[in-house]
Formats: sequence, structure tokens, C-alpha cells
Amino acid sequence: ARQAQTFTFHPFLLKEHRNRWFIVGKRKERLPTLVLALDRIISLKDLEKPVCYVDPALFSNYFEHVIGVTVNEGHAPIEVLFVANHANAPYIETKPLHHSQKVISRNDEGVTFQMYVQHNFELERDILAQGERIKVVAPERLRSIIRERLSHSLEVYTTDLDSKAIKHYPKRLASKGYIVNNHIFSKKSLNIIGKLIHEYKKIQDAVEEKPVFAVRKLFKTIPQLKEFCINHNLKKILNTFGEGYFLTKALYFDKPPQSNWYVTWHQDLPINVTHKEEQEGYTGWTKKGDVISVIPPKSILDNTITIRIHLDDTTLANGALKIIPGSHKKIHTDEDIQTITESSLAQAVEVSKGGIHIMKPLLLHSSSKVTNQKHRRVIHLEFNNIELADGLDWSEREDIV
Repeated sequence: ARQAQTFTFHPFLLKEHRNRWFIVGKRKERLPTLVLALDRIISLKDLEKPVCYVDPALFSNYFEHVIGVTVNEGHAPIEVLFVANHANAPYIETKPLHHSQKVISRNDEGVTFQMYVQHNFELERDILAQGERIKVVAPERLRSIIRERLSHSLEVYTTDLDSKAIKHYPKRLASKGYIVNNHIFSKKSLNIIGKLIHEYKKIQDAVEEKPVFAVRKLFKTIPQLKEFCINHNLKKILNTFGEGYFLTKALYFDKPPQSNWYVTWHQDLPINVTHKEEQEGYTGWTKKGDVISVIPPKSILDNTITIRIHLDDTTLANGALKIIPGSHKKIHTDEDIQTITESSLAQAVEVSKGGIHIMKPLLLHSSSKVTNQKHRRVIHLEFNNIELADGLDWSEREDIV
């Protein structure tokens, strides 16, 4: 528990597990049994009333079918089969995970063990503690959970940013106008992000009576997304560019087969503001729905950092961006864009699921139609640390600390 609680408790049994003592009992006679760690009890006092009576025989085999102290009352034990490699098998034979454990077979792969236990936290923990030395064979649910947990464990390392590498990001972005890092978000985080968007889209699809493929003002529309999208890695990367960066825009879009489009070569010039107020250097005012946009001075755009979070593997076949490296130094006219794109070699920016594409908004980019019938879900974020002219405010400004 995160906070202390005070309640009446009737103890029946003391239990030791791995040098930690637990007290077993009930709050009321008909309530489920509780197992409390003694070292987490702040204080206690005797009550001047009779304790509830429970037959001690009920607890004689209370922990018979569990590893540890977590008992799921009313749940029967399950058959667990696992294979230990030959190097680790003697250790597990001489120090069983559970008293029901026995050897079933031996072969070139290792030794297969069987035991009958309840599926609880401690069972998973003890199996995971063996790492690659044992493999769960059955049941399939436990096997899947262990496989998923080991996968998440690996991602803790693969998504761990190299501080020495990212310190060169500002120079690389200034030179080429883009950076790709394929190891920023874990599958677990992506699943949460995907679920939040799916739940919102399901409601909106029903309201609109048609599929929704884009969500503007994303963090205002789905506030829970912010903590998962702007994670520790993103903050660490933004810190390499300087202090005081804040979010200025967040949107989600998908490019599925049923909403397939070609995007011509362009630069991302407009920013979104709360209202229209004429200011020197701010041109090209537009309003689409409740979104008011304007093209700010170049100094604002030069300082903008765009980060595209990829929720799917993005290849040229499903609409990966094509870019002209180094084309972000100035704002180009339509004639400039045509000349540059016709005379330059475009490069496809392919990004893995869970990776990010960092880019400058003035970088010339386009995208083709999807040809492989797969989704291309992207969360597009923009950041800046410069305030707009007096009288103008970023419409989606949010601090990221």
C-alpha cells in the first residue's frame, strides 16, 4: 500500500519466506485471508474484544500449493512443465522451486521438471530469476507471460539512450535536418498508447459515422497520452538541444489502405495559435475549424524541433517520408522546391516501430501512397523554447517537465 491503513486484524499463523516474516489472518471471519509482512506494520495494539474463531486445521496446508506467500483461495494448482539446461539442472534438482517438483525426462536439451502449483507472482519471479537457463513448456498462459516479461526486460536495455551518442544530435540536426533513432519506446508503452488512441477512435468513429484517421490537438483531446509519449528518452533528447523546450503541437494520423494519399514536396511552415492578431513577420493566416494557423518569422521555425513517434514499422512501401537532406536552411519558393527536388537525390526515412524521426520543419519532405496495405500510424509532436510576438500565444503549449 502507498498509504498506511488502520484496521482490526485477527492473526492465526506466522509464515517465513526468504528471511521475511508474514502474519496470516482475517479482518472478519467471512472475509478472505490476508497475508501481511511484519516489517511493514507500523504499530499494533490489543483489542478488548474476542478474536473471531477459525479452525487452525484450515491453515495446516494453506501454503501447500504455492511458491511464496501469495495464495489465490479457491484456485486449484496447475501443472507446470519447464526445461532446465544441463548446467543449471543439478542446482534446481537439489534446491527445488516447490516440494511437488519432480524430474519427468532428460534429453539433449536438458532436464524437464514437473510441479503442481498455483499461478502467482512468486512463481513468475522465481522462473524469471533463472533467466535463459530454464524454459517454460506449459501451461501456455504462463509461457506467454514469461516470454513477454523477458521481452520487456530486454527493451529496458535496448531503449536505454547512449548519452555520449545523443550529445552530437544538435550538430547532426543542424547539418542534415533529420535524425532517426529506432529504440525509444518499448512495446509495453506502444501498447498503452495504441489502446488509448483506439478507445478514442472507436467513440469518434461512431459519432462521425465513418473512420477517423487523424486527431488534432492530441494531448488536449486524449490527455492521458502525454505521459507515455513524452517519456524519459524524449525529455533527455530535448535537453541536448537546450533548456526550456515546451510542446507547441501534437497530432495523430494514420495512413491505412482506405485513407491513402500522396503528399507533395513541402516544408512545414504554419504554426497554431490561440487567436488571430496581425503582427510584423507573421503571414499567411488560415483557419480550419477551430485551428488558427500562421507562418511565423524564420527564427521561430529554425528553433522548432519536430519529433515523429512511429507506432508501426514504416517503410517506403507504407508511406515513409522522403526527404532532401540539408534542405532546411531557408524557406523555399515553389520554384525553388521544384528545382531542388528535380535535381536532388531523395532519401526515404524508414523508421522501426517504437522509433522516432527528429526533423527540422523546413526540411523538404513528401510521402507516397501506401502500397503494402499496412497502417502507418504516427504521432507528430513539435517543440520550441521561443515565445511568440506580444499578443500571440501557442494554442497547444504544454510544459514537458
